[in-house]
Amino acid sequence: ADNRAPVAEKGDLSQDANDLEREMEKVLSQIEGAGEVTVMITYRAGKKIVPATDVKRSESVTDERDSSGGSRSIQESQYESIIIYSEGETGRRSPVIVQEINPEVLGVVVIASGAHDPQVRDNLFKAVMVLLDVPMNRVQVFSKSAGKR
Repeated sequence: ADNRAPVAEKGDLSQDANDLEREMEKVLSQIEGAGEVTVMITYRAGKKIVPATDVKRSESVTDERDSSGGSRSIQESQYESIIIYSEGETGRRSPVIVQEINPEVLGVVVIASGAHDPQVRDNLFKAVMVLLDVPMNRVQVFSKSAGKR
């Protein structure tokens, strides 16, 4: 049985995720000696959006006794959760968002023309780990081949 977590496909990711790769390329290419840089990031799943909800709960307990000394207790509980919407200027309703949870990074591949230099490679590793808060085992840095510049 395959119990691996699903990996988000490129089409599933928001534009934010693609923008992050471009931003990483800009930052990493500024590291001395890095040269031209390409970045690819894979994610465990897409961004999660948590809408605001109006929650209604009610609980009641009824104790009954009959004339022959018997008793019973009845417990009732109700739960209702409704998503809260706001209406924009155009009259279009959209959910009120209380939190956006960014996707977990599974791995990062960095390809840089200057990565053949051990110091540059180390600096690229460190920068990716700090910028994305990922451990070293989820980052791979490769040297760009001469014909692919």
